[in-house]
Amino acid sequence: MFMFKKYASVVCLSPRITHAVSYAIRKHSAVQIRQAETLEAQLLWDIDTLDVWNVQRVQSLFKNLKWTNISIFDSYILYMKNVGFHLNFGWTRNEVKRKKPLFLETMSQFRESLMNGNKKPETFFMQPKVMSSNLYSRSIHSLRDLGHKS
Repeated sequence: MFMFKKYASVVCLSPRITHAVSYAIRKHSAVQIRQAETLEAQLLWDIDTLDVWNVQRVQSLFKNLKWTNISIFDSYILYMKNVGFHLNFGWTRNEVKRKKPLFLETMSQFRESLMNGNKKPETFFMQPKVMSSNLYSRSIHSLRDLGHKS
């Protein structure tokens, strides 16, 4: 936020815009007592939370580690599976519902590649526009015993 304010003054943004953007940035941090009140802050929160379900981002993080502890990976996936994120808009809630099954299935396959010492999985799944209930069912079954595989 301080970096934004510095550059906002350099380009002479109005105090009204600077204050509104600073509020959105401040409310987008993970620890909040009160929910964001402005549309801009709510949108920034939802979009940033939606990015948590980005398969390539998570795979890149774990592939680039010099070592990978499977229990850390399992804890992360378990957290993603069970935690409900507060989302402000129906659209983002629907996007998470759409992305979650494929994300969990892809992470299950990625986990197997980590277990085999291969940090470069052969297949990266693309996020399809339509998700079938059959795929959701398969992903739930494939991850049911995630904590018991290692």
